Amino acid sequence: MKNRINKLNEFLKKYGLIVFIVILSSFKLISILNIPIWAISNAAVDDRLMINIANSLLSKDWLGGYNQYTLVKGLFFPVVLAGSHIIGIPYTIVITLLYIMACILFIYMLRNILKNKLLIGIIFCMLLFNPVSTSLTSFSRVYRNCLTPIQVLIIFHLILLIHFHILLLLILILIFCLDGYF
Repeated sequence: MKNRINKLNEFLKKYGLIVFIVILSSFKLISILNIPIWAISNAAVDDRLMINIANSLLSKDWLGGYNQYTLVKGLFFPVVLAGSHIIGIPYTIVITLLYIMACILFIYMLRNILKNKLLIGIIFCMLLFNPVSTSLTSFSRVYRNCLTPIQVLIIFHLILLIHFHILLLLILILIFCLDGYF
């Protein structure tokens, strides 16, 4: 009996944070399943434009007709929307999976600053269940603003990555510079 408890303790010491992340992420995915999505259909240069561009991408018409609205709002969100449709995963699940991935990337870099796994787990929990991720005006609205919290977390992840791996970055820059020289 003590042997099993010791093995469980060793397992939790080694993989406890990962188990915690998987459990919380699963709970987050289950909790968003019944959140309704909505779009303002008469917002011609907002929600409607994103949906129209995604439909154009799906029908292999690239960005649709060329006019003053073609590139006004960017292309990334319609690509996510079209990709969600192609792979057959609902929009809310795709956005939530992207958000979970961004939270994991962010806390992955935090482990260089914070050595306490409990604190990292608490920060992950706070990020994951941030009220913005269930707000009617962000994740459940079919509009490009739902990607902003995801992008912010990824940008902070990249800033920390550069900070902690500056030597690696400098070596890569040197290699690319020398590669162009020779």
